[in-house]
Amino acid sequence: MFKFLDGLDADIRQSLLNQLRDLWTHNSTALEGNSLTLGETSFVIAEGLTVSGKPFKDHEEVVGHARAIDLIYAIYQLATGRITSTTGTWPDESQMAPFVRFCEKSWDTTRQLVERAMRQQRSRRS
Repeated sequence: MFKFLDGLDADIRQSLLNQLRDLWTHNSTALEGNSLTLGETSFVIAEGLTVSGKPFKDHEEVVGHARAIDLIYAIYQLATGRITSTTGTWPDESQMAPFVRFCEKSWDTTRQLVERAMRQQRSRRS
């Protein structure tokens, strides 16, 4: 599925996947106004507990977003409709804004997490 996972030991691969899940979940829920920080998002996903002083709805959103990319794409499709050979048009740029913000917020950190996992793997082999 993800080529960047090829060759990583199982523990490094799982750690990277967990970090990406947390990052993508946090960024996608933040677009919807969720008040949980990245650390709090990670805690809620890993422990299944709530964070004191935060709205319960924010916890429910995080738990419901284990497939953050699918959700963002679904929101995009609801806003713009499917692009098909029949419609043949691209949506208005303003309708794409949440998806673009999600990608921008996630890209650099995702790349850094992948690079760190690769360095960790190389250090094990040397």
